[in-house]
Amino acid sequence: MTGWRSTAFVLCFAANLAQSTAFYLFLHFPGHVYALGAGAVDIGWLAAGTAFAAMAVSPMVGGWLDRGRRKPVLLMGLTANLLLCGAFLLTDALPALFALRFAHGAVETLLIVAFIAYAADLVPDAQRARGYALFGVSAMAAVGLGALLGDAVLTSGAYTGLFSTALLLTAASMLMSAFLPGTTATAGHHAAQAPRGWWATLRHPPLLGVWLLIVAFFFSMIAVFVFLKTWVQSTGIGSMGLFFALYAGTAIVLRLVGGGLPDRSGYRRAAMLALLFYAAGLATLSLTGSTTTFCAAALLCGVGHGFGYPSLLALTTSRAGPADQGSAVAIFNVLDDGAALAAGPALGYVVAAYGYPAMFATGAALLVACIAVSVLTFSRSS
Repeated sequence: MTGWRSTAFVLCFAANLAQSTAFYLFLHFPGHVYALGAGAVDIGWLAAGTAFAAMAVSPMVGGWLDRGRRKPVLLMGLTANLLLCGAFLLTDALPALFALRFAHGAVETLLIVAFIAYAADLVPDAQRARGYALFGVSAMAAVGLGALLGDAVLTSGAYTGLFSTALLLTAASMLMSAFLPGTTATAGHHAAQAPRGWWATLRHPPLLGVWLLIVAFFFSMIAVFVFLKTWVQSTGIGSMGLFFALYAGTAIVLRLVGGGLPDRSGYRRAAMLALLFYAAGLATLSLTGSTTTFCAAALLCGVGHGFGYPSLLALTTSRAGPADQGSAVAIFNVLDDGAALAAGPALGYVVAAYGYPAMFATGAALLVACIAVSVLTFSRSS
């Protein structure tokens, strides 16, 4: 049995939920290094270094996945993640914590790509966006769970509890992943032609405009996923748990109720509309002075992420073709990391020079500008 009703899909969903929750506990990690003496610019460089490490492994991971090596990559990544979560418990030295976080980000990217590729083998082509949206609920739920669970664990003020919880969740994911079938039951994804490869897929003309939208989306997300923690700490408005519960909850409801909408309306159109919602959320954050506007921003960003991520991913894999699905997903995620590599330091400097409202406004303006460029320049190919 294929599709999201299959046992393999459900088990993969649960394993991804566990490992993603372990990862999103690290939304609180900037608070840890901040308390140990790191500033906004340091935190920006932390995000950049993590992204660079993830980008370095992407071509290799894409090649493995194009050759059908889903489960071995999953188990290798989960083993590495287990060891890294344990290592975070052993040091409070900033250089060591930065190095561990770099490695952690690279392993997490490997796991994201492998889980998506595994689940995608079970999704019918005609319902690509719906399948990605439903599987993505596991990651979106993990955003809210990670933020809320982190709030609860950190009531004692000890980050050792955060790292121990991440270790246990990673172990649970590894146990579930061990029971996944060694090869997935396909839904018509494996083509007769040989893969064109990672670099050729990156240069594929129909994907150039898509890459621009993806970079803009992930660049703007750094404003929320890296700098919101210290903004909350400095202003006292809201909490990480409140924001990401609303953010993730909105995205999940939209995916459950309307996950197939991009399949019917067109992936590119749905993606650009979703990115405009995300820009509106960032603009609202730039004006936020109360819990009410803080919550409104979370809802708007949740709408943008809820439809934006699966629409962009479906657009990517549909234009790449079935033989290069592994490389396409790997590039999608390396652009995520590449955007973080640029956005972390850049937005950190904006915070240091002009403050948090200007930083959120910068993310919103970039999204709108890149949507306009995509419409004007790549309308025929993307």
